[in-house]
Amino acid sequence: MFLRLSNKILRPLGFQLDRLPESKPVLYPPTSAERSAINSILSDFAAQQDPSKKKLSSADKWKVYLNDIRLSFFEELLKVASNYSLDPGGKKIADFGSGTGYLLRLINRDAPDTELVGYDTFDEVRELSERICPEASYLADFDDDDQKFDIIFCTEVLEHLKFPADRVHKFIDRLNPGGQLVLKVPNGRTDTLIARNEREDGTGYWGHINFWSPESWQLFLEDAVNDVAKVETQLMPTGGNFALVTLNQ
Repeated sequence: MFLRLSNKILRPLGFQLDRLPESKPVLYPPTSAERSAINSILSDFAAQQDPSKKKLSSADKWKVYLNDIRLSFFEELLKVASNYSLDPGGKKIADFGSGTGYLLRLINRDAPDTELVGYDTFDEVRELSERICPEASYLADFDDDDQKFDIIFCTEVLEHLKFPADRVHKFIDRLNPGGQLVLKVPNGRTDTLIARNEREDGTGYWGHINFWSPESWQLFLEDAVNDVAKVETQLMPTGGNFALVTLNQ
């Protein structure tokens, strides 16, 4: 509020106050071989895109997006999940909002006997994910599918949605008995990415409309799953709310 009011005064004078971006450590940087492999995939993908679509056809922009911090995050997520004895070996696993497919790539690296499915609504992003993790299959719509899973991942999605509890209910319905749901959202105490525009599909916003503190995150999930699952939450080492939801047998 202070920032917004201050800028109403300062902008006519040619000034503006901005928050400094939060600096996150790179706990698990990719190896040089992995970094090189990802960069090569991004360059090849960008070269095959329509040059008029500057965001898609720029290898540099893709490399900025899939930077070492982002790649490190997915490693951190799996390490935190493993502390709760999450074992992907031999499981059927979904990633909702799979994006570039890098999380699926890491799961396949650690457990090549898994069956992997990624869900993302954007055609171009699914095309890229097929290159980053070709061992997975990719679909556009989770709700039009009826597959059941042993583990479902959903990271950096619920904070965008109009009805996040409904989404959690749908995940629970698609888990096998004893199945596990791995969730991650920003820590609402430090998150400043406020929503601006509504997504074209009407499900949520570009930007965040849900801001959970660690305490409200636990309460939100306990209420969402009622008594059908066990909820365990923690703050990840680099910040952000992690949750493992385990469906009752």
